[in-house]
Parts: sequence; structure tokens; C-alpha cells
Amino acid sequence: LGDLYGARTLLHDAVIDPATLWGSPKYRLAAFETMPHRRWLTNYAVDVIRDTDGRWRVLRDVTDAPAGVGYALLGRSVSGRVHRDVISRLPVGRALRSLDPFADRLRDGLADVTATNNPRIVVLSGGVDHASFVEQSYLATRLGLNLAEGADLVVRQRRVWLRSLSGLEPVDVLFRRLEDDRVDPMEVNAEGSVGVPGLLLAARSRGVALANAHGCGVLEDPALGE
Repeated sequence: LGDLYGARTLLHDAVIDPATLWGSPKYRLAAFETMPHRRWLTNYAVDVIRDTDGRWRVLRDVTDAPAGVGYALLGRSVSGRVHRDVISRLPVGRALRSLDPFADRLRDGLADVTATNNPRIVVLSGGVDHASFVEQSYLATRLGLNLAEGADLVVRQRRVWLRSLSGLEPVDVLFRRLEDDRVDPMEVNAEGSVGVPGLLLAARSRGVALANAHGCGVLEDPALGE
């Protein structure tokens, strides 16, 4: 990701075909000036299948705003309650392992994308019409973070602020559950009205850190892996 939006040596060395990259609808021009100051990816997912020989094979990488973390945590929580009696009878070493450490590491990873001490982290949601809204809301609850839609946020003085009853509160990190093509209607010809106008300007100005960074979705284009 750093190379595709930076030196582009992968193009020079013919590892990636330039025409394929520039023709990809997931290659974001706005990402060239929003290079993250910590890292591109905070969370990542992979789609896998198991073939007839029992081997696991990778279908694709999911790097934009990958769903799945909240579903996994929610599913484990429900399973632990519904099958409590069965789980309690499992022999030592075969019981379900807790996923709580992962949730803690994810929260720490989100805080680490900015140099701010004790950063304010908000989950940027696509709203109730988003296909993964249930996961987004549960994930925010599990991580102890505010869940916000585009209308709940505003950019002022190149910073992102959360609207609250007591006024505007500064936001340091946005855990982006909203896809690249919807985050900022001022710069990416966003679909719908769920984004935050001026968000990428704030990201370029280090007024907010995005996790994952804008532009990460380019790795999902299957044409780049051919």
C-alpha cells in the first residue's frame, strides 16, 4: 500500500501492470496526499474455503473496511450462553478460548494509529441501512467506543468533531466501518449521504487518523493479483 501510493516501484519493476492499477476503481487519487503517519492497516480479513482435500485456500484479501470481527465476538458470546452446559463439560484444554484478549488488542491497535495520548476513538458507521450495521453497533459496544454516523460528525478547522449534547468534542481516531467510496462526498464522489464532508482534508492535516487508512481497498481488486 505504501508503495502503490508512494514510490510505485512495483510499477517500475513490472510486478503490477500500470494499466491495471490506474484502471482499478478502488485506486484512490485522494489517498496520495493522506499517507498515514503510523500504518495503513489496523484490521484485515481474508475469505477462505476448504477444498475436497481438506486444505484451506485463500479466496481474497479484505482490506477496505472488513467486516467479521464484531460478528465473531457476538457469535462467541451467544454460543457461550446457549451452550453453557455443554461447554462446562468439555475436558481441560478443549474448552472455548476467550476472545477478550483480541478485543483488547484491537482497541490498543486503534489507539496506536495516532501519537496522541489517550486518544478519543469513534466507530464510523454506515448507519442502519448498512449491511453490517448490527456488527458495527455490537463492536462499538464491546470496545466501549462511541458509534457515529456521518451526520454525527463535522469537520472544523481541519479537525473532526463529534456532535454531543454538550457541544462539539474532538475526535482523534475514526475506526472506519464505512467503505472508501463513501467516506467523503467532497473528494471521492461518494455514494449516498453517509460520509463526512471534509474528512480526508482533516486526515491530510493530521486532524484525525483513519483506521484503516483511506485507499486500502485497492488490495481487494482481484485484477491486481493476476
